[in-house]
Amino acid sequence: MKVIVLPDMHVPDHDQRSIDNVLEYVQDEKPDNIVLLGDVLSLDCVSKYSSRRSVEERRIRQEIEQGHSLLKDIRSATDAKIYWIEGNHEYRIQKYIDDNPQVEGLIEVPNVIPLEKLGVEWVPFWSGKNNILKIGKAKFIHGLYTNEHHAKTHAVRYGTDVFYGHTHDVQLYSLEQYGHD
Repeated sequence: MKVIVLPDMHVPDHDQRSIDNVLEYVQDEKPDNIVLLGDVLSLDCVSKYSSRRSVEERRIRQEIEQGHSLLKDIRSATDAKIYWIEGNHEYRIQKYIDDNPQVEGLIEVPNVIPLEKLGVEWVPFWSGKNNILKIGKAKFIHGLYTNEHHAKTHAVRYGTDVFYGHTHDVQLYSLEQYGHD
């Protein structure tokens, strides 16, 4: 089984040339599954970490539309099953709704992008559900830890090896436990 894993694209801050190369690779490789490891969208415009000045030109609708366009491009490149694991950047919408409950139901990713129509399964990881996507024996999450030894921390805390993004760097750590699948 072929799985292509795409972490932390941060639309609209993504590198379009890299995305174009990935789409070409997807067409050539014909994967069975594509896993978007979260933070597909940046959503800085609703982040408590962004200054108002730094996001004054950004709008949720524009980012959602760009994310939707990216998903359509991925879908056009492949018939693979696509999974979108919720990352902390997508979760920013939930935090925004906590402060602005009047917009509940209007701006959440699964409500505004036709994921089902695009053949994309939403995996609510960050919003407290901590869901682990399993494909065969492989396990996928967005990621939680950003410390110096985040790969080891993830493996130890989850009790297994997992694929994750979140940290924007590469670390490897293998955990061997007997009696686990």
